[in-house]
Amino acid sequence: MEERDKPQGPDATSADSDWSIEAIPERFDDSSPPGSRRRGGWLGWALWVLTLIGIAVWAYVQGYPFWRDASALREEHANNLETLEKLRGAALTSAETIAELRERNAELEKDVETKAAALAKVKEIQEELAAKLAEEIKRGEVLVSQRRGVLVVDLVNKILFDSGKAELNERGKRVLTRVSESLLKIPDKLIQVAGHTDALPISDKLVDQFATNWELSAARATHVVRFLQEECKVPGKRLMASGHSHYRPVASNRTSVGRRKNRRIEVSLLPR
Repeated sequence: MEERDKPQGPDATSADSDWSIEAIPERFDDSSPPGSRRRGGWLGWALWVLTLIGIAVWAYVQGYPFWRDASALREEHANNLETLEKLRGAALTSAETIAELRERNAELEKDVETKAAALAKVKEIQEELAAKLAEEIKRGEVLVSQRRGVLVVDLVNKILFDSGKAELNERGKRVLTRVSESLLKIPDKLIQVAGHTDALPISDKLVDQFATNWELSAARATHVVRFLQEECKVPGKRLMASGHSHYRPVASNRTSVGRRKNRRIEVSLLPR
């Protein structure tokens, strides 16, 4: 048997060890220099790193135009959003402006209608007064007219006052009563009573009572206002009295006819 051929005894271990070493394959023979093995390892790693870098560079070069376009698109999108917000703000402002203009236009239309109705009412009162005072108008003692949209009733002093007096006479009271009946039909107007005189100085017999034409014109206007309030029931808050002396003539003070026209009471309907 083959087992009998194997060495026996103390030399057996030595023989087995020689046989085991010789049996190692040559591929495990590490006969190359250590430095050569290190260079080969680092070179492989360097090539691998360079390859990765090259791939990254290639990917960047290939993808840069897309990244650049994407960045431009993002910027354009942001600009578009900003423009859209501005347009929305402008649209809201325009809508508010349009609403305000429409509201203002409606107010103006209403105001025009109100003024047209007021003018029509004033015209109606003017015609009514002209009919009531037809005889006085015919004799040149009263003039009913509109001046810049204001109704004015001019009454010469002789139908209201006796010569040199500031108190109303009976005829004057009757005339003013007829005037007040028409004026009370327009409650939203103020009534201004203005006294006027001619340019002649106050006579000696009146100077103690009226120092100048200022006092005379103001006193006559005040007496008319008191009569309208106390006797004709015109609310005092609607009444005003003023004296203008001879400084607002309607005719020449060089003639008796002109002076007679200048001695007058003006009753005007004014807006509040």
